[in-house]
Amino acid sequence: MAACVHESTTATAWPTAASTQAADYPATIAGRELLIAVIATDRGPNAVGNVPPGWKELYVGGRSTAHGCHIIARVADPADAGGTFDYELNFSEAGACHVLRISNFAGTIGTDIDIATLEHADLEDTPDPPEVTAGWGSTSNLWIAGWASGDDDATTSAYPSGYTTLQTNTISGAGTNSGAEVTTCSKTATAASDNPGTGTMSEVEGCTAFTIVVKSRDLTTYAQDTNEFVGIDGIRSDTDRDYDVVGVSAIWQEGIGAAPSGRIMSSLAAGGGLAGYGGLAGHSGGLAG
Repeated sequence: MAACVHESTTATAWPTAASTQAADYPATIAGRELLIAVIATDRGPNAVGNVPPGWKELYVGGRSTAHGCHIIARVADPADAGGTFDYELNFSEAGACHVLRISNFAGTIGTDIDIATLEHADLEDTPDPPEVTAGWGSTSNLWIAGWASGDDDATTSAYPSGYTTLQTNTISGAGTNSGAEVTTCSKTATAASDNPGTGTMSEVEGCTAFTIVVKSRDLTTYAQDTNEFVGIDGIRSDTDRDYDVVGVSAIWQEGIGAAPSGRIMSSLAAGGGLAGYGGLAGHSGGLAG
């Protein structure tokens, strides 16, 4: 299992109310990475916009007229690095957005992400991200905690215990009675469930707290569409013809073992070598482990 890594958080503030807001993509994006966008708007859930093309909705809601919260995800496209995407709101509102970039994602948004949310019934200055359970069980998971809140551009002074990675709080800049803010942070831990505990804001706000768990990539999978094979001892191919073998003293390339491009080596030997398509010993020019 290659544990998910929360690589970066890209923050965008929307201080001026508008019905279309532009959110920044991360400056660097690699293929197969996961992007999660957390959006907070002033006014309430009726202001929350539509899901942008290419994204999938994880949660939409908020509290009364105080704030809206929208959490969406997509598998990254490296061509988007450094660019923006448009977020269309139902009303002209200010807000803020975080885009979290996550590497080593298992790959399927519908089955490899779980989320729990808590829409606080009253105005709150101690948001409480709820317990979430990973549907796939205990493994090295990425846990993300945070909240979307709105009204007065409240700042965050304390984060849930143990969630020390990329603690980020972004206010819209719209000010009293017009602002909104997003707070996110994360940790990696081997567990089937987690309850992050509370954070602290500078004042009471309408608030939706959330906890997200993301499944890490299984190192015994092969993705034919990207010609990527990852297996025991970290065997990985990122192109048709070059097979980088990490943890094994060999490189399998065209002309060194001559494995036809795009083919799957049929098996792995546990002793630090390769057995498979065309064999180890016995294949002309092959490698022994």
